[in-house]
Amino acid sequence: MGKTRREIIMDKMDAIENALRRCEEHFVDILSLMDGVNNRPVQLVAMTATLVKEVREHVEKMREEFGW
Repeated sequence: MGKTRREIIMDKMDAIENALRRCEEHFVDILSLMDGVNNRPVQLVAMTATLVKEVREHVEKMREEFGW
């Protein structure tokens, strides 16, 4: 028996959330290996990590709003 549309959406949302969580963990690892906050690569990684965090928070908010 196939999955319902709701189950498919929930699975995709879970996959997105897990991928974003892994990205955050990788960015933390990268930042811990870099030296100095005035370093341009560090700033770029930090900005990207912030973006990933904001997207993940938005996904969580959507899950709450739609009851997923």
